[in-house]
Amino acid sequence: MPLDAPDSSRRSFLKTSVAAAALAGPLAPQRVLGANDRVNIGWIGVGTRGSAGLGWLPTAAPDDAQITAICDTYQGYIARAKDIMKTVWGTTPATYNNYHDLLADKNVDAVYIMTPEHLHHDMAIAALKAGKHVYVEKPLAHTIEEGFDIIRAWEQSGKVVQ
Repeated sequence: MPLDAPDSSRRSFLKTSVAAAALAGPLAPQRVLGANDRVNIGWIGVGTRGSAGLGWLPTAAPDDAQITAICDTYQGYIARAKDIMKTVWGTTPATYNNYHDLLADKNVDAVYIMTPEHLHHDMAIAALKAGKHVYVEKPLAHTIEEGFDIIRAWEQSGKVVQ
């Protein structure tokens, strides 16, 4: 088989990657995160898209983040989200019907905004003003002006926004 064949290049890449990881592994500092090192997340919007995210976050960052609060205006979504949290995470988060109440929770470091997009602008700005880091599901805003509003709030906040 020629060296540039797909199987050969994949195999070569994997061998090189494994060797590099093995060499770097002992040199890299190992640190175990404690409960105080985890990012406490408030999840705003647990409808269809938001509730799906509750299931994938522990796969993406199982030791780095924990969902400590959830918020939705619909009680049915909150009940479903609490079930997901208990099953997937083994925890029961605080629940809120009003995102302003969640933002006032001092135990929340960051928020995921997973609501219908017409709410993103006001929620993102309120979260930044409350001193929270923010992840906003796409689209960021409905207009370019709203997008610039969020950018200005982010620049003033010193927080991380994605």
